[in-house]
Amino acid sequence: MYINDVSKKLNISKKAINLYEEKGLIQPKKDKNGYRVYDDCEHQLLVIQQLRKFDFSIAEIKEILIYHNDEVFSQKKKDYQKQIYRIDTSLQYLDQLKENIVEGKNLENISKEINEILNLENDTVEDNLSIDLDKLYFNMMTISAVLAFWSYKNIFIEILAIILFLSTALLNISPRIRVYLYQFYKKFLK
Repeated sequence: MYINDVSKKLNISKKAINLYEEKGLIQPKKDKNGYRVYDDCEHQLLVIQQLRKFDFSIAEIKEILIYHNDEVFSQKKKDYQKQIYRIDTSLQYLDQLKENIVEGKNLENISKEINEILNLENDTVEDNLSIDLDKLYFNMMTISAVLAFWSYKNIFIEILAIILFLSTALLNISPRIRVYLYQFYKKFLK
């Protein structure tokens, strides 16, 4: 299969295929006339195509395919989690920001809160602490449900389950609570 054939079959531009070859991601063989043959590269090109769909850079793809470094996937997942955190935070503050601007309110307090929330993201990266909020919510809700199940005629466990459930709800609703929780965690570590 020549470059035109593989380009059409996989819907990858010839320019991209040449770039992948130039960067050492694929090594096509040559036929007796000196033309490059891509039969052995088809799988590799499919892998590259899928990785590019998830915004992996050429350097990251090279790490995966050439150096077999699968840590790149973990880093990409962390990058996506940071993007989700940033988008989630933005969505939560967007209405509040709009309301403050429309009503002509002072933006100093909301600006400070937004900066604290975004700094929380940076702090956790510097501390090598990954906050996967979905897992945290799920674990807190699971523990709350288990405690509620065990709380039969035990008021202490029932109260604990309710507190955990409400904490999960507040943590999910308010980014401000996340900041307080993280600050408490930092103080607890000291």
